[in-house]
Amino acid sequence: LRWLNQQYLMQADPGRLAKLLVQHLENLGIVETDSPDPIEVIKAQQGRAQTVVELATNSVFFYRDPGAYEVKDARKFLTTQACMPLSKMSEVLSDIDDWCPQAIHAALTQVADQLQVKLGAIAQPLRVAITGRAASPGLDIVLFLVGKSNCLRRIKRAIAFVGSIS
Repeated sequence: LRWLNQQYLMQADPGRLAKLLVQHLENLGIVETDSPDPIEVIKAQQGRAQTVVELATNSVFFYRDPGAYEVKDARKFLTTQACMPLSKMSEVLSDIDDWCPQAIHAALTQVADQLQVKLGAIAQPLRVAITGRAASPGLDIVLFLVGKSNCLRRIKRAIAFVGSIS
């Protein structure tokens, strides 16, 4: 039944789902749902949830900083080795004038090239810093929707978190 519901969600009109998303986000205490646009959040999340409640729960990070990191994901990705890539990512992201998915993706690959590491070595710690967990839609879309100032603040918070546990 959950699988069938997921199929329905994947086929549903994003505008209609956005209205349901806003209602469920309000139930979770999120009343400011103008930015990012709920329709864009639906487009990013559609197919990643089996119920509208799950969709809303998984979308909270778009509107509010993660309260806590998923323990398993933080242990694995928010390590002392992640601080330098996160700092470099913050520096490069702060220089982006045209905040769009393409510019964000270019920044990710630029930092990976500069540090001579695979993209995952940067992307996973960054994903946990921004969303609180290791699973999310595409990172360029996530960062775009979360917004530049929110992303920079969340990266700074993740670096401080690593410092507090090491």
